[in-house]
Amino acid sequence: MAANIEKENRGHTARLVRNVWLGCFAFVAAFVGAVYLTVQFAGEAANDISTTRELQLVAFDVQRVADNAIAAQQRIVKSDQLFLETKKPLNDAREFDKLIGLKMAREPFSVFSIIDDESNLVYAETQFSVSAPKDRIKYAQRLITTANDLVQDVYQTFDEMKAPSQDGYVVPSHFLYDEKAMTVFAFRYFDGKLHLIVAQPILAMTSYMRIDSEHPFISVAAIPIPNLYFSQTASQIGMQNLYPAALQDAEMGKTSLLLPNGNLPAAALLEWDATSPKLTILQDATPYLIALLLIILISTILVATKFASVLTTLGLVNRRNRFMARHCGLTNLANRSKFDEMIDKAAKNCHAKPFTLLTIDLDKFKPLNDNFGHAAGDMILVEIAKRYQEAVGEFGTVARVGGDEFMVLLKQNFGRNITQQLAQELVDLSSWPISTPYGELSVGCSIGIANAPKDGRTAPDVMRRADEAMYHSKRQGGSRATFAEDRVTHDDAPAEFQSHAS
Repeated sequence: MAANIEKENRGHTARLVRNVWLGCFAFVAAFVGAVYLTVQFAGEAANDISTTRELQLVAFDVQRVADNAIAAQQRIVKSDQLFLETKKPLNDAREFDKLIGLKMAREPFSVFSIIDDESNLVYAETQFSVSAPKDRIKYAQRLITTANDLVQDVYQTFDEMKAPSQDGYVVPSHFLYDEKAMTVFAFRYFDGKLHLIVAQPILAMTSYMRIDSEHPFISVAAIPIPNLYFSQTASQIGMQNLYPAALQDAEMGKTSLLLPNGNLPAAALLEWDATSPKLTILQDATPYLIALLLIILISTILVATKFASVLTTLGLVNRRNRFMARHCGLTNLANRSKFDEMIDKAAKNCHAKPFTLLTIDLDKFKPLNDNFGHAAGDMILVEIAKRYQEAVGEFGTVARVGGDEFMVLLKQNFGRNITQQLAQELVDLSSWPISTPYGELSVGCSIGIANAPKDGRTAPDVMRRADEAMYHSKRQGGSRATFAEDRVTHDDAPAEFQSHAS
């Protein structure tokens, strides 16, 4: 028995040691994975931060371009003289060319136009060989049509800001000196090319000069945006291939920023190849990660070796204690605690799977134990347990539940004849002589048999009926088996009882 327990414990300890090594290597793998994921996360975070920074810088530069265009247009339109020209009657000659011509040469507009309070084109100028002089009116009219929504936005903003004055309107001074008040812009395609279009009212810098109509004159100007327009920004930021593109022409895998388009969906975007600090981080961190991995690996191997040694030392004791908590230390059979769990579980399922319980009490064991001592008694118990276990085999479980008390739980109800044959075999095995230092000793046994659910539907009921049948076997002289289903009386008249094994 000790050898079997030792063998079983060695196998259990070997599994524990193997699990320790697997756990340690799993720890190393998890550590490597965690470091890898951390570096990956750091790299992705660095990429995100870099991309966010680039988006912010590009957005700032787009706004800078728009602000410069607004400022350039304001240098032309924010003029008391130009405002007074708009107040002249339609049949009077307006001197727009005189006031705008010289200024246009210093500004980046390809086309500059003015519409009156009824959205009629009253002035148009082009430069950079955009259009022939005879076609400038048509060119400017196409621009006005393209920017009609921007003009309406200016009208709406003006309605919100204007204040009544006599027979007209004035604009409060704090709006007049706000460069972006009543000014709208959009990046959109005009004549097949990307332009920055700006629309803003023509106002006087003197706040008391009133506007006689519902709406002021509006200037609409356009600046062409070639592919290299933002190249200076790209070189300053360190980005590559920063170009504007139509929305439908956007390339996959590039970082992009939608260009403002008034209140309409974006028609164009800026796209570029985002910088990737992640690769640099991985290259710089690799030597340190390899060194750290070697340190962790060596440390883990040392810890695993020491821990495996401790497990080998403690494994046998720990396993033996767990085994002995549910087994008889002498016979290696299941003890009362384990057997109670087994029969409780079997009783709960007895309707679907009937079972048979045999309660066994050794005959003449106490006199032998008293006369020859506990050593002889232990030898008898060990031999009887061995015989019972070999006889029952895989058909059930044998347990030692008391000093000389045994129980057998058969996995199923094999029928009366087969059960009686097994019971008789156990009776015969109990009677065979047992070799001891004190000579050959023999005992017998009395057996009670109960079937579930016929003789009881709960574990206590089945055990009680088996005990009653076993005690009847005792009263009949022992060395026999009694079925609980037979009529059992409390007297000792053997003529009334027909179920003993003989």
